[in-house]
Amino acid sequence: MDKQSILSRVDSAIEILRPFLHADGGDLQVVDLTDEMILQLKPSGACKECPHIDQTIQNGISDAIKKEVPEIKDIEILN
Repeated sequence: MDKQSILSRVDSAIEILRPFLHADGGDLQVVDLTDEMILQLKPSGACKECPHIDQTIQNGISDAIKKEVPEIKDIEILN
């Protein structure tokens, strides 16, 4: 499967989560998908300043993305 197809599915998964992120004043931007299938995300808005962003990613967002895109091996948060 090509990288663009995988990123399109990642975007679709994030779109499902986006209303919840926006409700708290935050958002996530996809930065890159590495050759090792590590998805790099950059938080913005309230998510950028949130001290619990790593927990939120691990406990909910990561599961939702990996459910829709099982090729993703890990998610990395960039500042």
